[in-house]
Amino acid sequence: PEGQADYPVGGISWFEARAYAQFVGKRLPTIYHWYRAANPEDLFADILRVSNFDSPGPVKVGERAGLGPWGTLDMAGNVKEWCVNGANDESMRYILGGGWNEPNYRYTEADARSPWERAPTFGLRLMKDREERLAGAKASHQKRGHRERQQGADAAAQQHHRQRRVRHVYAFG
Repeated sequence: PEGQADYPVGGISWFEARAYAQFVGKRLPTIYHWYRAANPEDLFADILRVSNFDSPGPVKVGERAGLGPWGTLDMAGNVKEWCVNGANDESMRYILGGGWNEPNYRYTEADARSPWERAPTFGLRLMKDREERLAGAKASHQKRGHRERQQGADAAAQQHHRQRRVRHVYAFG
């Protein structure tokens, strides 16, 4: 919506979150990945004091000082984040982090909801697997290497041309 580009996406089901993740070539985190990124044991009290558990709605991403140990923003409060894991008999899915309209202790509680359910505080956080990141970095490195080799070949050709010109000048000058 107009004026909301810097706000987290809210009001989506688990199915919508998962479909979007696949569309952009990423995925929803597992509970393990989410807790690893959030690190609630070490930062619990600090994060809660500066995160969005006290406003009438979501705030812009990064507006609050709730910065996680890995540079993650707003993992506590603002919108809850769907995880890929199923709960109980797989009919429920985990959503973590606590929303802006919930008490701050919800930050560390695993909440299981119907994957069809939508609420203004239901959002997402995406992740990319390390292998994909490494493959992307390798492709970028290969492109850069090709470009550098091409630039090196061009420079060598220019140097060779200059040397021939210099020899020509000295030979006939």
